[in-house]
Amino acid sequence: MHHDHHMMTQSMSFDWVSVALSLLFLGGTLFYLFRLVSPGYLRTANGYYDGENEFWHGACLLGMSACLTPAWLPVPVFVWTSLFTLGTLWYLVRAFTYGRKLAYNKQWYDFAHAAMLFGMYWMFAQPIQHWLVTLAFAAYWTWFGSYYVYRLSLDFKKPSWLSFGQDGAHFMMSLVMLIMTVWPAAFAGHSHHHMTMTPSEVQSVSTDTRHQVASTADGVTVVDDSDFPLTVGSQCGTVVVLVSGGCVNCATEIPVYEKLAGTFSNKARFVRLQKDKAPNACAWLGSKECPAIAVVKDGKVIDKLDGFADEAAMQNFLQKNLGGN
Repeated sequence: MHHDHHMMTQSMSFDWVSVALSLLFLGGTLFYLFRLVSPGYLRTANGYYDGENEFWHGACLLGMSACLTPAWLPVPVFVWTSLFTLGTLWYLVRAFTYGRKLAYNKQWYDFAHAAMLFGMYWMFAQPIQHWLVTLAFAAYWTWFGSYYVYRLSLDFKKPSWLSFGQDGAHFMMSLVMLIMTVWPAAFAGHSHHHMTMTPSEVQSVSTDTRHQVASTADGVTVVDDSDFPLTVGSQCGTVVVLVSGGCVNCATEIPVYEKLAGTFSNKARFVRLQKDKAPNACAWLGSKECPAIAVVKDGKVIDKLDGFADEAAMQNFLQKNLGGN
């Protein structure tokens, strides 16, 4: 008990990390918004203006903020994945067409931007979990960050707030993305103490540790394809949360779900389902997006809440389907 209290106190001391980084990225978003609406100023200062770059860089920084503190900007994951898919395709087309004709542009710039936006898409979508994918993205973000360390060193030779802001934003983004790639719940976990382990992390620890983690989840049962039918097929009043390892929104939502599971434990059974461990169950639920919450009664899905939900939205959803507590 003393050990758990120590862990919680230690974690709480890092609560400010995600918030501080999110505010930093929001500041970066405003920086690029200024650049977007100031073509004359940028042409005078830099000799050219590229509105597309300003827009997409601002979108990336806003996405970083939303990822670190989802409750501040509860935009559905589908919106982010669609936006960054479009951006990736945009830069790939640009690399082979008009981008090659821009005097201030190089083709590899467009490829690098396409990879950056694809990395943002992957952070939200998490379509595949594999160590080779992690290695590839870690290598890319390491290269990306190293390039902007070099750029920042050049900025000191010819100081400019525009250059420092631009290169600093790129470097911070690469650093945070690298950490999130190698350690997915690094920042989200600080906000929610030791209860924020994702299902993939739970599976990787010892049996004793799994027992300790399960004891913190107020009556939430972790299930997969093998026991899902027995868990919900013949049960009345079952709430299922669908999550994915490495999904930051999922790691943020899990402790809230566990808290409300304790509140509504007399109304329904609460289970947690990992997407990549239960493809058949996901198909039955009709959910492709993570996180998602489904209410099952009499063997049928009666309602779903797709995408990230803060505590108020989740509580309203449960009250609507399970009745007041």
